[in-house]
Amino acid sequence: MRADYGLQPMLYRLGVCLVIVTLVACSSGTSSYGPINETYSASALEAGEAIYASNCSVCHGQNGEGGIGSRLTGIGHRLSYSSHVKIVLQGRRSMPAFSRRLDAAEISAVVAYQRLAFSESKK
Repeated sequence: MRADYGLQPMLYRLGVCLVIVTLVACSSGTSSYGPINETYSASALEAGEAIYASNCSVCHGQNGEGGIGSRLTGIGHRLSYSSHVKIVLQGRRSMPAFSRRLDAAEISAVVAYQRLAFSESKK
């Protein structure tokens, strides 16, 4: 009989998968650099922009300026990549969890998009 270890191991495995997907995505095609030298593929950023527009912009604003949700400007400098992924997966305060709405590649893409598109170093 297998023991039930709850949600924690599943989230850990999902996090590991997200890192692997990001590394694979970043190793092919044109890439862009995030706020702390993170590398993102053009295809991941394009997908992330579409996912952000349909899932996040209502609360966080079209340009990450905030509103109902928190301001995302400079998010890459305020949070580590893994912390950022964890918030998208699990939610925080009034933000819902997206672990059941988005797959690992989609979460990785939207986090990449947020970290680059709303970087304070772009200004």
